[in-house]
Amino acid sequence: LLDGDIGHNKRNTIGYFIISFALVFALSFLVLFFLEKEVRTTKIEAVQSQEQRVVKLENDFMGREFSMVLSDLHYLHHAFENELIDNGKYDKIAANWAEFSAQRRIYDQIRYIDADGYEKIRINFAKNGGHIVPEKDLQNKKERDYFTETLKLNNDSVYISPLDLNIEQGKIEIPYKPMIRISTPIYDNKGNLK
Repeated sequence: LLDGDIGHNKRNTIGYFIISFALVFALSFLVLFFLEKEVRTTKIEAVQSQEQRVVKLENDFMGREFSMVLSDLHYLHHAFENELIDNGKYDKIAANWAEFSAQRRIYDQIRYIDADGYEKIRINFAKNGGHIVPEKDLQNKKERDYFTETLKLNNDSVYISPLDLNIEQGKIEIPYKPMIRISTPIYDNKGNLK
């Protein structure tokens, strides 16, 4: 009988130990699960906060950059508007735009395109400055979306193209050049698109 009681007590002790171990393990697991969940939530919130700061900084930067680009576009438009409208000779304007391109160093091309889609002035930027493209190398851009969309605009309105790759002579330029094109129409005093 004594042996039976000892065996029974051992089984009870082992049973209590297993139950106690299982409860401690389950409780520890739940505590660790909730702690890990809280740590993950805190980390996610920290990352979201950091990303929001980065997006705000980039947004502010892009806003300033776009504001500067729009200001440049309006300068090139209004500073030379009369010469572009009245004059078929663009040498002086092209020289000025080439110097502008060399100083600004951010525009791949600056163009004046007539109402039929023909480039009248094109300045290409390279490492050593802005270069006037010879008349024989000027192209017709009447099929390009930035031209057709600009034709629809009122005076002082601005077209901003989607980001795409540069196309020259009907082919995508290699190495690839991602481009955003910004344009504005020029009207004469009688409201004719130039």
